[in-house]
Amino acid sequence: MNSGCQPTSTFRLRKRLQALTSLRFFLALWVMLLHGADYLESWFGTGPSLPMNFVRTGYQGVSIFFTLSGFVLAYNYSQLSTTREDVGNFWRARFARIYPVYLLGAILYLPIGYYKERIAANESGLGVFSGISESATAFGVALSLQQSWLPEFVLRWNPPAWSVSDEVFFYFTFPLWLEIMRRWPLRKGWFLAASVFGLWIVAMIPPALSWQGGIEGLADVPAIARAQDTPLTSLAAVVRFNPVARLPEFLIGVACGLHFVSRQEDNGCVTSDQQKFRPYLTTFVVSGIILFSMFATPYLPLPFVHNGFVAPLSALLILGLADSGSQVFAPSWLVRLGDASYAMYLMHWPIRSALRFVEQKFLVGQDEGALAGGLLLLYLTLSIAFGLAVFLWLEEPARRWLRGK
Repeated sequence: MNSGCQPTSTFRLRKRLQALTSLRFFLALWVMLLHGADYLESWFGTGPSLPMNFVRTGYQGVSIFFTLSGFVLAYNYSQLSTTREDVGNFWRARFARIYPVYLLGAILYLPIGYYKERIAANESGLGVFSGISESATAFGVALSLQQSWLPEFVLRWNPPAWSVSDEVFFYFTFPLWLEIMRRWPLRKGWFLAASVFGLWIVAMIPPALSWQGGIEGLADVPAIARAQDTPLTSLAAVVRFNPVARLPEFLIGVACGLHFVSRQEDNGCVTSDQQKFRPYLTTFVVSGIILFSMFATPYLPLPFVHNGFVAPLSALLILGLADSGSQVFAPSWLVRLGDASYAMYLMHWPIRSALRFVEQKFLVGQDEGALAGGLLLLYLTLSIAFGLAVFLWLEEPARRWLRGK
């Protein structure tokens, strides 16, 4: 028995799930707060605290986004056929969706990346030409979207872009996984639960092996560790960032998306009583993720939390929001912020790096607490505003133009 999704066309226009679009903004904001944690620590102090535990594990936003990405693709492309034309159209649509903004982020990072590579070359006694060569190499790898396969380069150029490199692998293999998983009886709730649990176990294998093997930068690092206290060895980079290691989180989303579609196509929509229950489920799951991040993460090794420990809760959250019909997450301004979240995600690091440069060059000796608070607000405001501008004036026009070619 299959999931009820038979391939007939590349793309089927479905009702937009606005709550899931809004969710993307909150995930991007969580990541932005993580990368602004040094400002928060200067503002409020560096001691342990429950809110800072939540902020320092903001990388979980990327894990949830991987699952959300799989869900949305399965929801919109459940009927994707495996013909060369349809698969090619799918890949072109994905390229049009991600690359223009990605390219802008890589270009904006050029002065920052060159500056950092030049400093590293000078400290190593290699000189200015080595800095130029290293910058050009890192930039080229980033443009090819291959950095997550290469531990040496995974965080070298606009570091948050590693997740886009992973997404490219997910997109490339999605037609294969879709063809396989359409044969699963995912309409049945028990089979979906078993699939999510099985994929979650697979996701936890690399962290478990790294923890058992005592790999430096993984087994000895708590989940709330600051980035500067986390050595990134080659093995640690493979476990945390390699696309194959992160694939199960995406596939959990695909399974949930196919379940959701099959229930809709089988007229298995939720009853009115179930509809009333959905907001409570969503509230419960969101509370669970927040409480887990605050209270449990100090006692867990980094790789488990980093690689989707909350993926089963993520699946429940996404299904709950998709099914709820609630308007709480659906006001137009919040949906627009969700639309622009991808641009915010890729623009925030160059903005943060530029502010850090200005701070170190011109604001040394200022009141750290007050300065940090102002810089944090400026960093978030600029990231959100510039992300919105990039979405409106680059991402959407470029996507329409590329898809129309």
